[in-house]
Amino acid sequence: MNFVIHLHKAKGEKFYLRLEKDGVLKNWAVPKGLPDYVGIKRLAVQIRDGQLSVAGFEGPISKGEFGRGVVSIWDKGAYTPIAWDADRIAFRLEGNKASGTYSMKPFRKAGENCWTIEKVETEIRKPSPIPQVIAAVKTKTRETTKAEKKRPFRARFPAPRGGKRSYSKNKKSRPKPSSTGGGRPSMATWWMR
Repeated sequence: MNFVIHLHKAKGEKFYLRLEKDGVLKNWAVPKGLPDYVGIKRLAVQIRDGQLSVAGFEGPISKGEFGRGVVSIWDKGAYTPIAWDADRIAFRLEGNKASGTYSMKPFRKAGENCWTIEKVETEIRKPSPIPQVIAAVKTKTRETTKAEKKRPFRARFPAPRGGKRSYSKNKKSRPKPSSTGGGRPSMATWWMR
């Protein structure tokens, strides 16, 4: 069985999920679109059933008919029904953009025809080459970090005017302050003691 997701652009964007069932299309308006990730719930409002010919419709909606704007096919493909009763509808989509297992349950607090739709399982696809590129970048970053750690420490403040100080830990090798008369140090050099 086939499915189609229409994108209706008027004042805003609205998605319509259409599932083929018993010779008609079962339709839901999904304002925010189908959820992309597991655990996210979205509102889906069930609307009147449509003819199978509606599935291939694309183009502007003429004035006087239902709604305004432009309709385009956002995604289409095959779907497999898993459960279909009054309390739960579950199906697996196999499209280019929408793929995986979805579950719909009635949302009676919101209204008579309101449902919640959520993704319950994601289709496992072949890994793309992007993670390998990211791993290579991370490895390169680690190598440069290790190289930076081996560099000698550099002070982040400028050296004093007389050049680098070469004081050792031994107090005897430090320069003695010049003294003025009476053996007392001058004010300019007393702090070096």
